[in-house]
Amino acid sequence: MPDYSKSDDYQVYLIIPAKIQDKAFTLFIRDYQDNTGTDQKLSVFEIVVLEKVRLSEVILADEREYLRSLENKGLIEKRGKTKGARYVLSKLYYEFTDQKGKYSKLVDLDEDIFLFNIVQHLENFEKAKMKDFIQLFEGRLTPKQVRYRVEKLVSEETLEKDGIHYNVGKNFKNKLKFLSKAMKLGIEKMKESGEISDE
Repeated sequence: MPDYSKSDDYQVYLIIPAKIQDKAFTLFIRDYQDNTGTDQKLSVFEIVVLEKVRLSEVILADEREYLRSLENKGLIEKRGKTKGARYVLSKLYYEFTDQKGKYSKLVDLDEDIFLFNIVQHLENFEKAKMKDFIQLFEGRLTPKQVRYRVEKLVSEETLEKDGIHYNVGKNFKNKLKFLSKAMKLGIEKMKESGEISDE
């Protein structure tokens, strides 16, 4: 990434570090540029924004047009909605670098899986602070995204908040009771129809 930090009102001072931070990422960009038509090649600005996505850095307002362009080219993917939205490198990158498991870890975190992880944590520790949840999803969601999802679960009464601590809420407990009852009824019906036996 170019570094302009030593620039001032009178002169532009540009530093371009020679050390490659991520060789796989560099090879991925080179492969894309070599195998893409002239009209689809990445501009310097697009590469800078792509690097910011890789590093999970803040995208400035005037860089947002490049996000759309990169998404159209299939190099990044949008995950989440509204406040919880974020961009990640696309499946193409993780296939190219043979990191398919890492891709699944990054993107397959829907609301049900998020809740499952939260509940598992609370089963182990009974209560938790927000910082515990942030640590739980570190590398998968930003702190802002975790807070947004947790507060949504609180508003739905799936989680309840007591001061700075969180634990399982009454709505979730009611759902568990309902599911347990439904399973018992389903098993009894299956026994009656002979689909399963008591053994």
